[in-house]
Amino acid sequence: MDKIKVLLIQDIKSLGKAGDIVEVSQGYARNYLFLKNLAKEATKPIIEEYEKRKIANKKKEDKKLAEAKNISQKLSSTNIVIKARMGENNKFYGAITSKDISNKLKEMGFDFDPKQITFEGAKVPGEYEAKIRVYPGVFSVIKLTVEGVLDL
Repeated sequence: MDKIKVLLIQDIKSLGKAGDIVEVSQGYARNYLFLKNLAKEATKPIIEEYEKRKIANKKKEDKKLAEAKNISQKLSSTNIVIKARMGENNKFYGAITSKDISNKLKEMGFDFDPKQITFEGAKVPGEYEAKIRVYPGVFSVIKLTVEGVLDL
């Protein structure tokens, strides 16, 4: 059987990960991998183009990571104050949640989805901490002061 070298475009469980150069039979390459756009023939120009693209993507990823670390550092030194209505028994009418924290952060110029914020919720005034996933692998812990305003 004749073999051919191909550059994988996508991860293929039985062959390897995207970017790997593997040797497969010509029939498998021509009748499956090329038709489904899972691989390209590993010619010198294609490999060079892939390497250039890989380097460019790495630079973009490094830049995003640096920005995320910068934002994380700013957030760590931030103390957020949230005021909420409470009844006479010193309990809030509803709990303070990650959505409230997200809204407060938006007012401060940070845009985070409530799903990125880990917070157990607050039902009474006090000091709390919330963990924010700024970027995959980059987390920040913010200090949170929850103050109650008596309902008149």
